[in-house]
Amino acid sequence: MMNFWLLLAAGVLSLLTALTHLVVGGHFIVRPLLRAADFRPVSKFTTYYAWRLVTIVLFTMSSGFFFAAAVPDQRPLVIVFAIISGAASVLNFGVIIYFKQKSTRLIQWIFFVPITILAVLALIAWSSCRFPTG
Repeated sequence: MMNFWLLLAAGVLSLLTALTHLVVGGHFIVRPLLRAADFRPVSKFTTYYAWRLVTIVLFTMSSGFFFAAAVPDQRPLVIVFAIISGAASVLNFGVIIYFKQKSTRLIQWIFFVPITILAVLALIAWSSCRFPTG
């Protein structure tokens, strides 16, 4: 039962992240990107394509966590999304450190770290469950 609430919370946070990415990121990042005249078309549209791939992944993560909350024994699905979210967190911190940016300027980690924690806690809750054997 514990992992239901953890997975539901991870799904909600993933959905909020996806919506923030789509709406806020679309306004402040994608629009200026597409208007940039000094950006080569191939680079511009490849970046736009990558942006939309992230949108797809975020909505897929949300759907996957909701599915895992509703349908028992979806550990592999949760493991995959925990790895993706954790990798996004590590990548964000790596970019911050490598390019000497402020963590308050590149805030993606604020979204991915809690999702990762919730997914890992759900996996821990699963592993601590004791099932009777035959």
